[in-house]
Amino acid sequence: MQLYHILLVALFAILGTGTISAETSHDDMLDEAPKGTRLRVSNGDSLKTEENDERSIFSSIKESMKRKYWVSFDKSDDYVMKKLGLDGLEDSGQESRELDDWIEEGLTLYGAWTRLKLDQVTPTRVMQTDAYKIYVRYVKKYDSMIYNYKNSIGQPPIEFGGTDAQIFAKVQVWAAAHRPRWYVKKMLKLDDLPKSELVDDKFYKEFLRLTGEKS
Repeated sequence: MQLYHILLVALFAILGTGTISAETSHDDMLDEAPKGTRLRVSNGDSLKTEENDERSIFSSIKESMKRKYWVSFDKSDDYVMKKLGLDGLEDSGQESRELDDWIEEGLTLYGAWTRLKLDQVTPTRVMQTDAYKIYVRYVKKYDSMIYNYKNSIGQPPIEFGGTDAQIFAKVQVWAAAHRPRWYVKKMLKLDDLPKSELVDDKFYKEFLRLTGEKS
């Protein structure tokens, strides 16, 4: 009988140990589960980041290919601007930035004239074009550099002469900026002329007319 009790106690002890072991294993699994979940989330975020980076790269490539396609098929500027989502951008701001880029590039007045293809327009029409108005605005920026940085390293090259339309663009700018007479005469290479000949120059005469000054 005692042997039976001893065996029964031993059996309960074994069963109790197995239960504790099973419970411990189950708790460990519960503790580890969130870690595994966090790891999977972390890996998922990493994959998402990589996917987003790839999409960004492919998007840039596609935009570049689109631009090349539009240019190669001679799509209009308005078409390209609209497709790029820039059709609402103010022309004046965009134009001003482009003209500033020309200044930084060191583009001369003659260079701007040919870039705007004004050399391909007849003399009778050239001053009536929108491109000529842009040219006048570039002359304004260019002349400001000449006047404000005269006799310094920052002064751009001075161009003398040109077509009537090119010189009249300068005259308009000088008059609007109230440039002094000595400066205008120097830019027109008239500073050595006597007064009698000076007043006969059509460009200087136009400058005086625009400023309301007398000879």
